[in-house]
Amino acid sequence: MEQWPYDGGKYGKFSDHLYGDGHKQWLYEYRTINGNHNTDRLISGATTLCSGGSTVLTASGGGTYAWSNGPTTAANTVNSANTYTVTVTNNGCTSTAQSTVTLTTVTATISGATTLCSGGSTILTASGGGTYAWSNGPTTAANTVNSANTYTVTVTNNGCTSTAQSTVTITTTTASITGATTMCVGGSTILTASGGGTYAWSDGATTASTTVNSANTYTVTVTNNGCTSTAQSTVTITTTTASISGATTMCVGGSTILTASGGGTYAWSDGATTASTTVNAANTYTVTVTNNGCTSTAQSTVTITTTTASITGATTMCFGGSTILTASGGGTYAWSDGATTASTTVNAATTYTVTVTNNGCTITAQSTVTITTTTASIAEPRRCALVAARY
Repeated sequence: MEQWPYDGGKYGKFSDHLYGDGHKQWLYEYRTINGNHNTDRLISGATTLCSGGSTVLTASGGGTYAWSNGPTTAANTVNSANTYTVTVTNNGCTSTAQSTVTLTTVTATISGATTLCSGGSTILTASGGGTYAWSNGPTTAANTVNSANTYTVTVTNNGCTSTAQSTVTITTTTASITGATTMCVGGSTILTASGGGTYAWSDGATTASTTVNSANTYTVTVTNNGCTSTAQSTVTITTTTASISGATTMCVGGSTILTASGGGTYAWSDGATTASTTVNAANTYTVTVTNNGCTSTAQSTVTITTTTASITGATTMCFGGSTILTASGGGTYAWSDGATTASTTVNAATTYTVTVTNNGCTITAQSTVTITTTTASIAEPRRCALVAARY
């Protein structure tokens, strides 16, 4: 059998022919042989496809085609990872070729804190691709954001894309304190903070509520989702001092007004609920004063001044004479004859009145002075008869 050397799909040889005139002609003959050779060049097309995508494998070199997945055309559209085989038939000769299609899985993910404090920022980091495109502009894996929004990243790898989203919210932490800010001497008040997950008070407490018993400004730091806020409350001590003013002595049948001070509300032992109460009996009166929830008491003892006026001295006198009238029982005296001392000398028959005043109380007394009239008479002398004695 004659052997032909192989040359790139063709078998050929050179031969020479010597003509009679002495020149020689070289001839090259070749034959094309269809065979199973160089099969890796029979299928073209992308051998990687994206999730949910497809690729077209195209066979060449033949008249008819038979693909392992069914198609009988040169072009074969596939959408799953597999090894695809094509059998090419030409002039009764067959050749096979294979192409392995792989699935490129691109899964975009975003990590990073999705809550930020007012005025703060957070870093969102995407993964899963070769290139990145964020909805707010950056083209790197990491994206620093400082506003509340939904951020989308498109990840591209081997021509395949995937998207992921992350919603960033702003945590608004607002600390506030409730509770009475005034307390009584020796008392306490409860301050309660709100707005956070954890609490730190300036007095050392770490709970929402703290009980304090001294006047001060108390600060609480509230922390929520990593964000902090502070609030303050100033506590003062209410000093409630009850006092009573007003005359504590009164005359028989009189009254006096007692007035309390130092509070917002008043409660007297005699039932009065106003600052002032009018009393007309000797007693010890107590008032309870309430101010901002704090109480204080005061007492006042009321006494009755008993003023008794009396006049001593002779109430009769001789014509042209005088007598001394003396009053007692008071601090000051006022006589009807104008005298203002305890004693007054009178020389006329009349009724004298004295007004005695003692501790604001007055009483009167009277004394009637009369003149004794003495009338002198002369008796005639008796006449005596002389009787002669007889001896």
